[in-house]
Parts: sequence; structure tokens; C-alpha cells
Amino acid sequence: MISIQLKQNQVSPGQILQGDCYWQTNSDKDFQAATLTIGWRTEGRGNVDKDQFSKKIKLASLVSVPFDYEIPLNAPLSYDGQLIRIIWEVVVELDQFWFGREKGEKLFRVSRSASR
Repeated sequence: MISIQLKQNQVSPGQILQGDCYWQTNSDKDFQAATLTIGWRTEGRGNVDKDQFSKKIKLASLVSVPFDYEIPLNAPLSYDGQLIRIIWEVVVELDQFWFGREKGEKLFRVSRSASR
């Protein structure tokens, strides 16, 4: 199981989102290739839009991998309306050849009122 922990659950445009991720397993395996993706997507009526930043990382059992990402100043704010939602998320995907793809997700909010 992939775990993602964020230092803050709400940030403002221009602020840095910080967190850690790690892979929980019962065995002591070598580092595994994974992809860390941070970005936003829309849900609801109309076309699906998204903008994401991705990078390759190496995950090891119970070894924390820190990450940070500066939210762009022109980033859309989180929104939860009746017809559309703007969702910000951190996703880590681990490709295990013998079990298939494993995925961890953590949602966070981007708003103007986040503490600085």
C-alpha cells in the first residue's frame, strides 16, 4: 500500500505543497520505480480538463520519500459546485510487474485563504 502524507491540506497559489510518500509492504524489497503526479482535474458536466506535474521517484518499503511542489500563481482554485468540481491531488503509482499497478491518492485544497 502506498501512503501519502501532506504537511498541509490547504495551500494558496505561489505556496509550496510539501509531503512524504512511502510504500508499505510486509517484505523488505529493493527500491521500486514509481511516478509522483501533482495537479488538478475537473469533474462534472462538460469536458474533463487537467494539468499535472509528474516525476519519477524510487519508493522503498517504509522509507519516506519527501516531495515539494510550488502551486503556480495562475493555478485554478479548488471548487466544489453543482455542475463542476476542480480537484487538486497528489497521486503516486507503483508499477509492480507481478501484482499490476498500485496507486495512492491524497486530495488537498488550493484557495486564496490558506495561511501563509
